[in-house]
Amino acid sequence: MIAFVIPNLIGTIVLICVAPGPSNQGGLIFAFYMMQCFQAVSFESVELYAHKQCNPSIFLMLSRNCAGQSKRSITYAMTYIGWAGGNAIAPQIFQSKWAPRYVNSLYIHIALCTYLSSQGSELTK
Repeated sequence: MIAFVIPNLIGTIVLICVAPGPSNQGGLIFAFYMMQCFQAVSFESVELYAHKQCNPSIFLMLSRNCAGQSKRSITYAMTYIGWAGGNAIAPQIFQSKWAPRYVNSLYIHIALCTYLSSQGSELTK
């Protein structure tokens, strides 16, 4: 799962480092799409789940790494709580005073990706 965060980080770094201009619009759009790779992982398995808002590969890993129905139910519930909390907090990091490039928001994005990746690696030990 940590490997899926690498395109997010690369895209974010490109958006921070490259100043927008008419000659590099295509590259910046590609960098933005790279940031969205994590949510597009295993798109072909989306139909397996009724709740299509979350990344299906996360649910694949949850169902394979939890033994017992009670533990699996609690794990799914915690995942949904985290998903809902993230959706509530994420718009708050894009402040209008940082417009139009939102560089500070991109720095926060890098910090969150790094932190969540390190937490994920701790959980899989």
